[in-house]
Amino acid sequence: MNVGHEDAGDAGGGAKKKNVEPTDRVTRSSKPGGKQNRVPPTGDQRIRAEASSSRRTVEPTRGKPPSTRAALVAPASPPFNPLDRSGWTSWFSLCYNQFDTISCDEWQTILTLWTRVEGLARFHLGNVILGYQVTDDRPAALTQWVNIRRVKPIVIAPKELKKFAGDFWRWWVYVQPDWREVAGLDGPLTEEHRPDPAGRDWGELRLAKGRNGIASVIACLHWWGRHHTLTKGPHGLAKQWGEAVADVTYVLEGLLAAGWEA
Repeated sequence: MNVGHEDAGDAGGGAKKKNVEPTDRVTRSSKPGGKQNRVPPTGDQRIRAEASSSRRTVEPTRGKPPSTRAALVAPASPPFNPLDRSGWTSWFSLCYNQFDTISCDEWQTILTLWTRVEGLARFHLGNVILGYQVTDDRPAALTQWVNIRRVKPIVIAPKELKKFAGDFWRWWVYVQPDWREVAGLDGPLTEEHRPDPAGRDWGELRLAKGRNGIASVIACLHWWGRHHTLTKGPHGLAKQWGEAVADVTYVLEGLLAAGWEA
């Protein structure tokens, strides 16, 4: 039987009891001079004590998940750079590597412009065959190139170079927009045939993306320009090649300024 001071206090005149917490309750031995015995805590008290003494953890507010704003905001991607070869498609890499064998500045300018123009369409394969309607004038070497899957350049025989140049000009003239006023012209297009293209519609040329479009024009200029007789200028073809390079440069600059067709 637990008899403490509180019992004695009642007997002595109603003294106020001390309120003792359960975990602090003590009992004295019924024998004089006996040791004090602490009352062990109950199971619930142990759980509460352990919970309060354990490391405190912060739980997210119920109904409000932790903020993921930082995780969801991805770093801004750099703008697409068409001159970065890692973004080139296989067909474009194949063609570019073939064409990049002429070291003159004018040719390197054409390759850079062509790369930037094709980059507007992310180097898409395309589905337009440029100037296909004029099969009689479209250079036959283009068909040969397609038949061998464009894996290597075509070599134009010296005796065929004059005809090749004539076919190129007739084909190139045919695909030009009406506002250039060159229809039916047989021969090189020169500076007088290059009006200000600002705000103009490039017609079929604006759709000529991919391996069967402007790439075919670059291929023809490459086969012509790398010919071993070019430096000797047979039939004045060296000068004509320079005019062709200048005219294709003019068209590429116009397409680039117009944004081409996505």
